[in-house]
Amino acid sequence: MSSTTETLTLFDIAEQVERVCICGCGKSLAGAHGNRRVREECEKEWDKKRRDVKRKKLLQEKRTKAEEKFLEFHRRNPHIYDAILEKTLQLFKAGRKHYSIKAVYKFVRLEEIIKINGGKSNMNNNYTAYYARMVMDNVPQLEGFFQTRDREV
Repeated sequence: MSSTTETLTLFDIAEQVERVCICGCGKSLAGAHGNRRVREECEKEWDKKRRDVKRKKLLQEKRTKAEEKFLEFHRRNPHIYDAILEKTLQLFKAGRKHYSIKAVYKFVRLEEIIKINGGKSNMNNNYTAYYARMVMDNVPQLEGFFQTRDREV
């Protein structure tokens, strides 16, 4: 492992996984994405699509108290989702077809505890299923990556 680590954005990781742009333009990494302007446009499109999917999920009419608590936590801590997505994409890139959301979640929690110098994490284990579904809904290539149960209505 080198002493300098390259910081990858979620867009970079997802592109490496797919080898084509994930914004939906279908451009090859070897082609148009060598052009910085095209890449920036695609990154904006990717962010917009990700926000749109999140917004649709948040606008569901009927929610349980548990879902309300999760949504409140997610509004206050959007970086948790980004960290979970980043780790999930790294696992997918490494060749994993399935993995445990609980393992990813606990890894992110550990990183959070280290960031806050050993303080108490407010990451509730009850949120793992919501994060698993959110990741798979937002990145179609990850559909089925996490095992989930049917939701109670």
